[in-house]
Amino acid sequence: MIFTSEAAKLIMRGKKTQDRRPVTVDRCPWAVGKDYAVQPGRSRESVGRIAVTRIEESAIRDITFAEACAEGFRTTADFARSWFGYPDELGDEDALDALRGNPERVWVLTFELDTSEHPRFLHRQSERGYTQNRHDALKDEPEAITDTDLARLHKGKDEAHRSFKQDLERERTRRGTQLARLDAVVELAVEKGISVRGDLRAIDRRIDAIEAKVLRDGREAA
Repeated sequence: MIFTSEAAKLIMRGKKTQDRRPVTVDRCPWAVGKDYAVQPGRSRESVGRIAVTRIEESAIRDITFAEACAEGFRTTADFARSWFGYPDELGDEDALDALRGNPERVWVLTFELDTSEHPRFLHRQSERGYTQNRHDALKDEPEAITDTDLARLHKGKDEAHRSFKQDLERERTRRGTQLARLDAVVELAVEKGISVRGDLRAIDRRIDAIEAKVLRDGREAA
């Protein structure tokens, strides 16, 4: 669907959820439950998508203040000036009089911004960023990772890092307890005149073996 650039910006900000289109045929060309591209001008790349939730036929003069706000305007008079192309200098009363005297029939489209993920490809014109149309993408360009997936990956990485730090802290606490026990046993052995030098050398050799394994496995993983 083609909108003005300002209307498209309001839609993307969630400040425009209604749009009125003149009735030119008996059957509405839009349908409830379908989603449509938001184009900020004819032949312009879409900036998002909207899902139509309701369609009514009404007279333009029947628009309410709440509906004018849903159209993205501060007042009904502002809507009237925009709809009829009146200059901003036209007073509110004159703008409203023109609106209330106009029986033109319109389609009232109510919609919501479609936040579901859609394919994204790098546009062949890099200054235009991404496109949802594969035909406008760089040749053989793969689909870009979605913002949701990227956030999920970062979240998973952060959670894994936190889990690693927690495991490391628990291991340090356990090792600290074991070293304290070893110190106490060695001290007791010395007091009783029991030689544990061979046992301590065996512990040293075991530590050396563990260190060598860690260094070896680390090089292979890299």
